[in-house]
Amino acid sequence: MPKPPQAERPRQTERPMIEIRNVTRSYGSFKALDDASLTIKEGEFFSLLGPSGCGKTTLLRMIAGFDNPTSGLISVDGQSMEGIPANRRPTNMVFQSYAIFPHLNVEQNVAYGLKRLRLERSEEKRRVEEALVQVSLTGLGKRLATELSGGQRQRVALARALVMRPKVLLLDEPLSALDKKLREQMQVELRRLQQAVGITFVLVTHDQYEALAMSDRIAVMFGGRIAQVASPKEIYQRPVNRQVADFLGGMNFVKAEIVEEDGAGCRHAGLRPRQDRQAEGFRPQWRGCDARHPSGASARVVGQCDGEIRSGRQGGGAPLLRRDHSSDR
Repeated sequence: MPKPPQAERPRQTERPMIEIRNVTRSYGSFKALDDASLTIKEGEFFSLLGPSGCGKTTLLRMIAGFDNPTSGLISVDGQSMEGIPANRRPTNMVFQSYAIFPHLNVEQNVAYGLKRLRLERSEEKRRVEEALVQVSLTGLGKRLATELSGGQRQRVALARALVMRPKVLLLDEPLSALDKKLREQMQVELRRLQQAVGITFVLVTHDQYEALAMSDRIAVMFGGRIAQVASPKEIYQRPVNRQVADFLGGMNFVKAEIVEEDGAGCRHAGLRPRQDRQAEGFRPQWRGCDARHPSGASARVVGQCDGEIRSGRQGGGAPLLRRDHSSDR
């Protein structure tokens, strides 16, 4: 099997590739996207994660140029996208349905976008072959689209997007139609492909585990707003609020009240001991987890004993949080 060209590939940098500034998309009185601001870096695998109707696909379509913001600014690679049609943007999109032409074979599907570039036949052929190698479809160029499996059709859609050499590849839930085993396999393949080509990938998904497995960073969205932007580890271990924590799955919540505070930490923060109610969250697999007092003072849940959540700094054992048994009734 031939190897893809070993050209110099851009890697993830701190340079912004996509900048979204105060973008709102309204349909009458309904705001599908509400004052969203976001920066996506060059060479980053970035995911827009959230439940159905949260605005993630609306945002992706506006980056692609298939929809326009009601207000706000979107720029790609330092250039404002205002007034620039989809076919003139340095982006390409893989749709949820793949949109493969059934009457064309694999090579013809992949080469379709190149026709408007009016390349020499030899150059077009070379670029198509390179794209097929990248997505592991070598030798299937003459096969009809109707003869392909679901995973192969998805690879054709990827090759057709990559052959145009975009600066940004946009992926609208591309794995949702695949069975679980193939879906997990393609998650690995997509991540490998992104690292190989080195361009910015923006994935829309409602699958939390898919986003956690593939992304460099994730934006979690609810109701048209961005709730948190962080690495998968940061979002999973330190969700910004209960809504984010609950959406990521597997979080237990215990209503609790402060009965004693970490003396050293509270003195440093200038706090006085007091009674406060709060919800303590922890993952089932955690033997211990970070907690945070509403004032900002940190604590650590280290175990449960006789109905109490024992909390304190590393090495401490004072029972700082007491379970609120009224929540059990």
